[in-house]
Amino acid sequence: MARNAFIDAQGVLKAHGFMGFNGGDQTPLAVPDDFALEPNRWRWDGTAFVPFVPPPTQAELDRASARVALDAIPAGGLPEVKSALAALRKVLGL
Repeated sequence: MARNAFIDAQGVLKAHGFMGFNGGDQTPLAVPDDFALEPNRWRWDGTAFVPFVPPPTQAELDRASARVALDAIPAGGLPEVKSALAALRKVLGL
């Protein structure tokens, strides 16, 4: 069996290997036996695979929003507020 790359409806590489089927909504493309691109990091543009940066997840968007909100709090607040914010930053990894 030949090696196939499997792309979704947007052309994003989802998997590759020596198989004929990967998922109901994925289209197989014949690729060389040494094909080794990382899934979800490449997109088929109709001619070749091009680098693809996935859009941010909801968790990533929430984290960025929390960082902005925490940074907007004026400096010099109550010690308890500062302590609470420091703890929140640690938990959120900010």
